[in-house]
Amino acid sequence: MRSELQWTGTEFHSILDDEPSPLEESSIVLGLKGETRDEIIDELLDVAVRSRKVTDPKAARRALKRREDLAGTGWRNEIAVPHCRTEAVPDLVAVLGVAERGVYFRALDGRPSRIFLLTMAPPSLAGAQLGLISRIEMHLRNPRTRESVLTSSTVHGALEALGLRPALA
Repeated sequence: MRSELQWTGTEFHSILDDEPSPLEESSIVLGLKGETRDEIIDELLDVAVRSRKVTDPKAARRALKRREDLAGTGWRNEIAVPHCRTEAVPDLVAVLGVAERGVYFRALDGRPSRIFLLTMAPPSLAGAQLGLISRIEMHLRNPRTRESVLTSSTVHGALEALGLRPALA
């Protein structure tokens, strides 16, 4: 069964289970500038901090770096998913970023990453965090979806490529 998300004005919802997604237009960054793992994480974290979804930015950064040092979060096919569980966020937070140039994230296939999904959640929302990562990963398995995300010139285009779309009026 294909999971789709529906826009309700401020956030996207799954059509199948009506579960809210923390991905919003303001949490998508096309054209990341970072050239290192730490620069990419900082750039994505800054988006979450500006949206006021992070109560303790320093603790969030420490938790993300600690998790990344423990085991690389690079997957395959130019995808990295830096993530952590931390009390520095009261709710599930997600930021999607796309970089023109690949950045080394210790990926399983050894390739640099260009699509990044940063997620943070308090320990009590570990299941929701894993669910979000799983839903996005399902879409990114498709090579055409990845290419559409990488070549999107608009945030809305990137969201649509991931199976996210505005609700019908």
